[in-house]
Amino acid sequence: MEKALLQENSIQETCSVCGNKLTRYGSKQLKDGMLCRNCAKLCSRWLEKADYAERTVEQIKEHLDYRRKNQELVGEFKGNKVIEGKYNLFIDDDNKTFLITKRSDFVKDNADVFNIAEIGKIDIVERKYVRRDGSDVYVQLYVNHPQFTTLKFQVNEFGCLNKDSEEYQQALKLAYEYVNALKDRKKVEVTVMESNSQGRKKHMVDGNVRKIARSGEKVDEAAKEAKAELKAKKDSKCIFSKIADLFKK
Repeated sequence: MEKALLQENSIQETCSVCGNKLTRYGSKQLKDGMLCRNCAKLCSRWLEKADYAERTVEQIKEHLDYRRKNQELVGEFKGNKVIEGKYNLFIDDDNKTFLITKRSDFVKDNADVFNIAEIGKIDIVERKYVRRDGSDVYVQLYVNHPQFTTLKFQVNEFGCLNKDSEEYQQALKLAYEYVNALKDRKKVEVTVMESNSQGRKKHMVDGNVRKIARSGEKVDEAAKEAKAELKAKKDSKCIFSKIADLFKK
């Protein structure tokens, strides 16, 4: 794909940001130019592939300037690890900031530092595979930030989990731990959603597309019920659906 990308942009051979020669792999298509592999490595991990194509060269330069300033912020970050998983959640309660990173050395990783106040709402998303029998569990944060609108990460370590497996139930439980850790610092709206690998989404209330507005108390209730189900395993009904049922009461 990267090779085809360069072939399509064969007229441009240098990076629009730094001027270095583009490599066959790792280059990114921008809205009005190209970004080399080395410049792309300096960008935030929260930028998805589609984000590059929608950003101009000037916007990427602003993003890289933001990343340089973030290096100072993350160097001063004094948060503690609150959740450990595929992605670690660190929270600094004194400064009301947080970061999410795969690596424990968040300074070396230059993990983005966010203010808790920037969180708007949170989705827990079950992504179902269309041609395979399995699902992944994601947490998606909507943020009011100059560089990002969403922060989305996969909770389960390995992909395509069977809903009846203990690994799937553990992933769902962990997703609620992320939610509870953040909503304990700020009351936010939380939604449980279902999506497939083609991007179609629906809220999990009897298959209808309906919004599940939840107070902090109901999030606690959902987490408690999920943990009880995980321990008892008396019902083979999908835990995701059981949790959604709570919010119809």
